[in-house]
Amino acid sequence: MAVKGANLEEVAELTGILNQAGIKDIVIDSGARTIKQAFQEQVIARGSALQKKFKPLGYPTITFPCEMTADPLKEAMIASMFVAKYAGIVVLSDIKGEVLSRYWWKD
Repeated sequence: MAVKGANLEEVAELTGILNQAGIKDIVIDSGARTIKQAFQEQVIARGSALQKKFKPLGYPTITFPCEMTADPLKEAMIASMFVAKYAGIVVLSDIKGEVLSRYWWKD
């Protein structure tokens, strides 16, 4: 089940309700669609779950670089940031080898 909220507080409230109903397979979408906000919310959610033991934000997250830019190269760069920083699922508009090869497989 995916949970989307306007902010992390709303997401935490929804995951708490679902958890009490016995639903454990949850993916969090904070609703952020800017790079800065999405990154900040990834860090806050992971820090809250791991350091403060705040279970409502302790579920995998999903991010949408495909909705943050129309530039395929920038989208790949944003996706790599989220892979490195906490995102469980990263949604891309398209996966083109030539876009990925520019960053990861230099000749």
